[in-house]
Amino acid sequence: MVALGIGYFRAEPWTIETIGIDDDGLRVSGWVLPPLAGLPARFTWNDRPFDAVEFPIARDDVGRHFLTRAYSAASGFACRVRASRAEIFEREFLRIEYGFHGRPKPFAAANAWFFGDPDRDPPLPETERLVRVIGRDDSFQFRLGGATDFKRICAIAARHGAPIGPGNRILDWGVGCGRVARYLQRVEGVEVHGADIDADNADWCARNLRGEYRSVPLMPPTDYPDGHFDLVYGVSVFTHLSQLAQDAWLRELARITRPGGTVIVTTHGETAIEYGGGGLEANALRKERLRKEGFLVTSANDQIAAAIGNSDYYLNVDHAPWYVRRHWGRFLEVVAMIPGAIGVHDVVVLRNSRTSIQ
Repeated sequence: MVALGIGYFRAEPWTIETIGIDDDGLRVSGWVLPPLAGLPARFTWNDRPFDAVEFPIARDDVGRHFLTRAYSAASGFACRVRASRAEIFEREFLRIEYGFHGRPKPFAAANAWFFGDPDRDPPLPETERLVRVIGRDDSFQFRLGGATDFKRICAIAARHGAPIGPGNRILDWGVGCGRVARYLQRVEGVEVHGADIDADNADWCARNLRGEYRSVPLMPPTDYPDGHFDLVYGVSVFTHLSQLAQDAWLRELARITRPGGTVIVTTHGETAIEYGGGGLEANALRKERLRKEGFLVTSANDQIAAAIGNSDYYLNVDHAPWYVRRHWGRFLEVVAMIPGAIGVHDVVVLRNSRTSIQ
């Protein structure tokens, strides 16, 4: 059997592919990577058991992607329950959770997927905007991932003394076409802001979502005032920046976040490497190099090149925990690092406790 690192157990070893809601109730399907065959699995919706669960189901496609993962070819699941729409969205967000005996949960929301009531959703962005943000034309995953990331950011913020609520001024840094902000805008009393280097997407947000949205330059400064935000979050932004751009934006985030304010961002590290579908040897070499170098550019990325008019700016990069603590700590206090807290992304919680930037 393949040995599994701690990143596996703390990361998200499952994916929801479909959610069906009709007069017959709720249906959910996807795949999960159990660490051992035959482990009792429990799937729940809003903390309740499903009426029927099929697991495991043969999934050769998942097996081919995760060649180094035992049991990945028998990873499919399908669940169903009779429930009314009012019951499904009684908490505003449907919560789907999976667990097996012994799996640690770094915080309550880390093991769950969330899906917002589509009847309450703002308009969906056009195909080209979806592709620039999530890499494919998939409105379901756009909604599912956006709602889930929003709920996890809320949980992380609350856990670290910065609960999202009335009176907060919050910036979605790298807002794209509002994948997460479309759910943040539901929180009453929150002043919502969004910024992105993709001016077209920022303009779409301004026309379709509550809040203030603007484009920002590839390199700061922005025109936000000093100490303007209580909370800044950015999902999959530092995963695409060079060290030069990274440092410039760390300095800018420190400037625009109020003293004592919180910054929540994501990185790619060993969790992402383990789930990237690479071979065992290639993954081991990449992790070894990352542990040694701390910051690793793995490839170019042309996903938004046309939108920003620059084919060199956007990259794919990995960060090691020691590098983040040592290097990012020059700009903001590194409060916590949570492996696999948002999909395959590691989450870094930062606080503006500095009186000066070294």
